[in-house]
Amino acid sequence: MSKRQTNIKPIGAIKLPPSPLAPPSVPSEKGLKHDTNKQGWYAMPLCLLKPLADVFNAGEIKYETFNCLKPFDDSDRRFYNAMMRHIEDSQN
Repeated sequence: MSKRQTNIKPIGAIKLPPSPLAPPSVPSEKGLKHDTNKQGWYAMPLCLLKPLADVFNAGEIKYETFNCLKPFDDSDRRFYNAMMRHIEDSQN
């Protein structure tokens, strides 16, 4: 099996023109970011989110987009019952 050649250059090899919105020179001091005690997401593989997106997509097809965020009568009982039916179905 031979390697396929591509014309893709590594990111570091691409020289972009300066943005008209960029300052004329880069400041030497470091930027400030207040994220010390905030939730980290960097290490979570995106493949973990795909099943959740599949569930939301199925709901969107069956009902409508963001239907789950609307108010419902007797929502605690109805959603608990639905959750238990889904759990039972998944175990059979």
